[in-house]
Order: sequence, then structure tokens, then C-alpha cells
Amino acid sequence: MLANVAELGASRMEETVGKVGCRDAAIVTGIATDKMLALAGQMPVSTQVAVIQMPTPEQNERRRRTDYALDEITRLLHKPEPLTVKEELMIKTQLCALSSGQDATEGSQSREDAR
Repeated sequence: MLANVAELGASRMEETVGKVGCRDAAIVTGIATDKMLALAGQMPVSTQVAVIQMPTPEQNERRRRTDYALDEITRLLHKPEPLTVKEELMIKTQLCALSSGQDATEGSQSREDAR
């Protein structure tokens, strides 16, 4: 009896699925496939989900400051005239701060504040 109902429903679905939009056709196809697999005792194909850890505001700020420091180093290294002693020292300090995991702009800002 249930097989007859399923067969009648499937044939009715075949008649009408061509008249619906793409979104509705996709939903109907997914439901029909899942039901068919469930009735056959099979598991539907699983959907893989990626869990992404979003950075905290502090991590975003640290990344922004690191990017700024690297941009500043790049700017200094690509300038046409030779580096001054002060610029060389600033690059070395920023590189040391970056390699130690410290915020690279904190050191250069405190040096500028001292001047």
C-alpha cells in the first residue's frame, strides 16, 4: 500500500517538477533522494562542514599592526635613496619585535614618543 502511494507521489512529482523554479526543483530532488535512500536503508551522503575560528578583536588589531610594520619596512627598503642610520635601526627593531611575537609598532612608537 505504501509503495503505491510513493509511486503515485513520484509520478505526480515528475509531472509538476518541470513547472517549478530551479530552487523548488532542487529542494524536491533533495527530499526525494533522501527519502529513497532512507527507504532503502542507506544513509544519505553527508555534508561536510568547516568550522572556522574567527579572530578576536585583539588578534585583528595585532595583525593590523604587524601588517603596518611590514608595509613600513617594505617602504623603507624600496626607497631610492640610501637608508639613514635611524631608518636602519628602525627596521632592525621592527624585525626583532616581529620575530619575538611582540607588537612591532609599540617599540617604534615609544621611540618616536621619546624624541
